[in-house]
Amino acid sequence: MKQKILKYVTLIVAIIFAAFIYFQYFGWHATAEGTLDKYLEMVRTGQAESAYDLIDQSNPGQYPDREKFIDSVKSGGLIDYHIKEVNYKNKDLAEIQFVMNYKNVEQKKTMKVKKINGEWKVLIRKVVEE
Repeated sequence: MKQKILKYVTLIVAIIFAAFIYFQYFGWHATAEGTLDKYLEMVRTGQAESAYDLIDQSNPGQYPDREKFIDSVKSGGLIDYHIKEVNYKNKDLAEIQFVMNYKNVEQKKTMKVKKINGEWKVLIRKVVEE
């Protein structure tokens, strides 16, 4: 009887632990807002390579160069940010307004987040230098 109870308790603990890990790792990108929040937090904390992986790279040549992006994030200065409003254009595209403190200057920004192959990605277009 004790072994049967111990098996059930162990199973319940394992299920709770697995659910916790799943939502910690996967839960943030279930929404456009969660994806942008994770992206901005990675930029703020200097996790440039991880942040770059959240950028839409479905159109070659339309997104920033990886090395330039990483250098920009590492030399950045994003101090803080606050998401203000999420406006879903359709089920796969959202425009998100937020405020960021960058080197002690507050800036209002709007970014688009798009669902591509079931995953939300941040739309950042490469700046064309003339």
